[in-house]
Amino acid sequence: MLLNERRGHHSSGKLKILIEYSVAGGRRSSAIKIYLFLTSSNYTKN
Repeated sequence: MLLNERRGHHSSGKLKILIEYSVAGGRRSSAIKIYLFLTSSNYTKN
């Protein structure tokens, strides 16, 4: 139960960070790099 809650909160936190980075930076390339990094680290965890 704790694991599922933590995983859901963690993934939503990643998404929020990605949005904040893309909005604040305004650089599509850096946003893509961050997205690829987060998704690749997500795959290795799962």
